[in-house]
Amino acid sequence: MLVLGILLLVAIAALWFLAGGAMRRLVVDVGQSTGVMSGVPAQTTRGIDAYRSGDLAGAERELDEAARRYPRSALALLYLARIRFDSNDPDGAGPLLEEAVARAPDDALAHRMLGEYRLTRAMRGLAGEQNRVFTASEVAAAEAELARAKALDPTDVRARGFHACALAMEGLVEEAGAELASAGAGPWDSCARGGAGVHRWPRAPRGSLGGH
Repeated sequence: MLVLGILLLVAIAALWFLAGGAMRRLVVDVGQSTGVMSGVPAQTTRGIDAYRSGDLAGAERELDEAARRYPRSALALLYLARIRFDSNDPDGAGPLLEEAVARAPDDALAHRMLGEYRLTRAMRGLAGEQNRVFTASEVAAAEAELARAKALDPTDVRARGFHACALAMEGLVEEAGAELASAGAGPWDSCARGGAGVHRWPRAPRGSLGGH
């Protein structure tokens, strides 16, 4: 398997140096779809551009196809998840974020977004008076994802802020306070200062799955 991968890499490199514009784009496309070449696929970029311009239908179309064509890339899935949240479909974002983490286990943004999603689920559970065991398990899962995101990218203030929320919800007040001091002010303030224990959590902070 390793030998085949090396041979494929050599073949792509040879085509890259020999090819013209159209063929070179094809080489990049094949290389990225197989995971041999890194970078953001052009189709994913088109989807992101459409999303940023407000064309959610076009963005979803491009990103959905990119997610299927490039199974090693997580970025299209992350933007698809953001579209689900923009469309008031948070439950639809969960499987996309889980798949993104599975594809890119070292991607800090994927872990942070999944952690925020799970934190939001826990808070929704509290607001709806759902099973406390479910809520506690979601908080624990959120804390683990946010801790992982922070470890992968120590500069991610958002991961630190919402990690403080998860710690506080677990009743770890001192740890939450230290994390909050490190993160500074943000949309996580109210939940991170809310008190000890998941049973005291009132609701999700606004904008908990905002930009990256």
